[in-house]
Order: sequence, then C-alpha cells, then structure tokens
Amino acid sequence: MTDLLEKAVEAVRRMPPADQDTIAQAIISMTEIGGADDIDPDHL
Repeated sequence: MTDLLEKAVEAVRRMPPADQDTIAQAIISMTEIGGADDIDPDHL
C-alpha cells in the first residue's frame, strides 16, 4: 500500500461509520470500472 493510500485510510478511520461506508462504496465502484479516469471529475 502506498503512503498516500495509508494516509487516506487513516483519515477515513476517523470518520463516522456511515461516512466510512460511503467512501468504501466509492472505492469499490472505482475498482470495478477501472479507475478514476472513467469517473466524471465532478463525482470524485
């Protein structure tokens, strides 16, 4: 895992559980479609 990703995970850990789930769903969606390049920048 990269340092940047580790920092992001630590930031998410400090969030409320519902927000953590939202972030987790976004990450899973990004991996399923191939990455952030396929996502409209307004939705990132």
